[in-house]
Order: sequence, then structure tokens, then C-alpha cells
Amino acid sequence: MESLEALHQRIPIVDAHLDLAYDLYAKRRNGRTHVIRDEYLEDFRKGGVRVVVSSLFVDGRDLPEGALHQALGQVGALYAELRETPELALCRSYPEIEAALGAGKIALLLSFEGVEPLGNEEELLPVFYELGVRMVGLCWSRRNLAADGALYSDEPQGQKSGLSPFGYRLVEKALSLGMLIDVSHLNDEGFADVMKLSDRPVIASHSNTRSLLPTPRNLSDRQIEAIAATGGVIGINGVSSLVGASAEEATLGRLADHMEQIVRVGGEDCLGLGFDFAEKILAPGASFVVGGNDVRAFDILGTHAGLPRLTEELLRRGWSARRIEKVYGGNFLRVYRQWFQ
Repeated sequence: MESLEALHQRIPIVDAHLDLAYDLYAKRRNGRTHVIRDEYLEDFRKGGVRVVVSSLFVDGRDLPEGALHQALGQVGALYAELRETPELALCRSYPEIEAALGAGKIALLLSFEGVEPLGNEEELLPVFYELGVRMVGLCWSRRNLAADGALYSDEPQGQKSGLSPFGYRLVEKALSLGMLIDVSHLNDEGFADVMKLSDRPVIASHSNTRSLLPTPRNLSDRQIEAIAATGGVIGINGVSSLVGASAEEATLGRLADHMEQIVRVGGEDCLGLGFDFAEKILAPGASFVVGGNDVRAFDILGTHAGLPRLTEELLRRGWSARRIEKVYGGNFLRVYRQWFQ
């Protein structure tokens, strides 16, 4: 029987969502260099992670005027780290991903987590495409000019809406460029609009299942089925506030429960990993209101180095190496191979 270590080394593991560029930008502004080498690289290796999607996420304190500046600053910080760290490669196509993996490098991709940097100008999207952005999450859990975000709890708010006219144009522009749409953080109305517009797999890079934790930020069974029907993939989120209704409930076992529920509803071809490791960027003691409860936010696996613990749990539950290979990397790589040529 294949050992756990051998399994991790054989599979090109994909983490479809990490706020890496955000962290790099903040630390390099304070004079740091070689942040990936010093804080991330060893954990990537211990977890067997070979492909990482870095989001471009703009802190609310910089909205709206500073959004474009911060997004470009994040890209610049990532580019600087690439120059300092030969073990990494920024990839704009699937052949470039293959080349990076073949050379023993970690492949990095870029995505939007909220399109605030574009303002109301969809013509800026091709500029970010040239910089390497290949996936578009229209919003974080807040409203912007394109869409309404899914809140973490049923907080009082004004009238919900789907995509704005700008949001519609932006989706059409993204699809024409060959980009994928990421529905994590979209509210239900925006999700429905994207499903009508997209002619290719739709991804949810870092979302869990609403049936196990009823927060609007998670996906309903019907949404899971809809994503699976497009050939898309859902990246399981390892942040406690989307796993359990309390810190005590947000366990490794409960995370595995979310994974099994997504497989039951959508099949094993629609599940991937998108851990959203956040403790590096959240203020100590940060929490989210989920289902009326104040849930402290922490990373259930700690870092990527904790991934073998999840693998052990899934093997204990009877998951085959073939299923783990699909979920840990094969499913997202299938979509990248289809669309990032």
C-alpha cells in the first residue's frame, strides 16, 4: 500500500485560494524580503503543495480610491518574490503549469477576490490578464459595483441584488479572455446570474456546504449540483468560521464531513482544495458572526504542513488514493488544462 508521504509527493496538490499577494505586499512595505522563502516554502513542501492560486484582495480600509494602487502593489510584491525565489514560477497557461511542475517548481496563478481594482472600467480587465490574472471572483463578502457579496450571517441589510450591468459586462469580458469565474463570496442572486452567463466550468475556490453550516457564505446543495453540472470544482475551505458553528465544532473531522457532503451531492469530480489560510493576515482573535454565533477564525490545519493530517482522516474513512488524487489536485488541474491554453 502506498505510504502517505509517497502519496503526497506523487500528487501535484493544488490550493486554489491563498491570500498570498496580500500578505507579501503588507510585509514588503515594512521592509521585509524573501517572505515566501522564509514563511511559506517549507510548509508548501511538507504538505506536498505544488500549485497555489494567489488572490488579489483589497482591504476595505483602502476602498474605493486605493483599490487599484493596492492591487498593483500586490502584483509587484509577488513579482519581486519570484525574482528572489527560483523555486517558484508564475504561470499564465496550463503548458506553463506543466513546465513548472516538470522543473520541480511551485506553480503560482493569480485571481481576483473582488473586482474593486477595476473601478467601473471593464477595459482594465485585459491589463490584469496580461499581468497573469486568470480567475475572477467578482466580490468579497461586501457589495461592489459588480455584485453583492454573501454575508457570513443573516445580518440586516438593504435590498439584495444580483449582478449589476457592469457585473454582466465584466463576466462577458472575462469569458472572452478565457478566464474562469469564481463564485465564492457571491450571494445567491449573483450566483444564479453567473450560471446563466457562463459557457464553461464555474469554480468556487474556497467554499463549504450550507447543509452542514447554514451561513450564506457556504453553498447550498442546489448550488453544488449546479457547479458540478458545469464541470466546475469547489475548493474546500479550512477556516473555522465556515466549518463549524463554534470553535469546538470546527474540527478536522467536521472539515472532512463537509468534503464528504460535497462528494455526495456533486460527485468526486467537483471537489478540490482552497484552504484560505488566514491566520497570517487576520488580527489576533478575529471572529465572524456565523448563524448568530461569534466564531473565532482559525485555520483548522494550521498551515499547508498540516495537510497530511487531513489525508490520514480521509484514508481512515475509506477514501481511495484515486479519489484523493482527484480532490487534492486532479480536478482543478483538469479545468486549468481545458481552459488555460
